[in-house]
Amino acid sequence: MGVVEDFLAFYNARDWDRLATVFSGDDFVRVGPFVDVIRGSDNYVAFLKGIVPTLGDTYSLDTERVVYVPDEGEAYAQLIEHYEHDGQMRDTPEIIVFGINEANRICRMRLYVQRPGEQPPVGGEDAMGEQ
Repeated sequence: MGVVEDFLAFYNARDWDRLATVFSGDDFVRVGPFVDVIRGSDNYVAFLKGIVPTLGDTYSLDTERVVYVPDEGEAYAQLIEHYEHDGQMRDTPEIIVFGINEANRICRMRLYVQRPGEQPPVGGEDAMGEQ
């Protein structure tokens, strides 16, 4: 298993101590879907410990595929975030771009999320293309 698969396994198990081991200790940066930035792996793990339990017992981040680009020190994970909202299960597709350092630790994460059923903020329904 690679470091991204380890991240996903520990994340879904809510094993915060083991999750902390996949990150670079000195230069980690996570950029979220709202261009929110968390610097430092300890800060990111603390953030996850606070937020993930609030998402409920049915919450999970399921893997569709992980692709490594070793020459670039990157990996791409195509994921589905499963969660309950207003009594209904939702599936939100997302991509995480991982930077991986020479020690095979995650040093960078950039999250990109699709928002099924929402209207685009720019251009309204006309911007949505063919439906």
